[in-house]
Amino acid sequence: LRPQMDRVLAGEAVQFGSSSTIAGRTQHFQQSYVPDIAADGEVQGFFSVSVDISERKAIEAKIAAREQGMRAIADNLPVLITYLDDQLRLRFLNETFRVWLGIDPATVMGERLQDVIGPVLFAQREQQLARALAGERVEFEMCSEALGVIRHVQNIYIPDRRPDGSVIGIYALSTDITVMKQAELQLAELARSDPLTGLPNRRQFDERLQLALARC
Repeated sequence: LRPQMDRVLAGEAVQFGSSSTIAGRTQHFQQSYVPDIAADGEVQGFFSVSVDISERKAIEAKIAAREQGMRAIADNLPVLITYLDDQLRLRFLNETFRVWLGIDPATVMGERLQDVIGPVLFAQREQQLARALAGERVEFEMCSEALGVIRHVQNIYIPDRRPDGSVIGIYALSTDITVMKQAELQLAELARSDPLTGLPNRRQFDERLQLALARC
């Protein structure tokens, strides 16, 4: 405590945290030192106020541990998890953001989504984001290209509501379903062609016949 005492005796009001082990238990304190200044301007002593904040520190440690656990889970999911405030500024991003866009999440916190992902990618989502901010849960699929990779993405936008119903942000979950879409296309192609010759089969003939009749 001596360095803080030297500061307050030099005329400076000081606030700092400290901890002590009392009866085998670590306790945390918020300390305030206020100089007692005489009429002639000289410091003749100081007032000291110590507040036990051990309980608050314990709660903060539990919250930090819980947040660290949730962050570890989020960063290891193959899903892009984002939280946007009502101004569409980025407030949370998991590590998938770095994988998909090559951007360190920590460097863009607080930035506007449009400025981070660019006008092309933002335009693909703009209408759905507006609907989510208006209070609607939105689900949609789209194709996006970033870092030269084309992904078919399924998006879910969930409004974050206050108790009064106002929307203060959006939880966004984006899942890469490219492999699934490719499998669907392959299955559709197999269902419409002969596996031996690769020629159109009876099913494809019937489908094209219906289209031809419709054109006529």
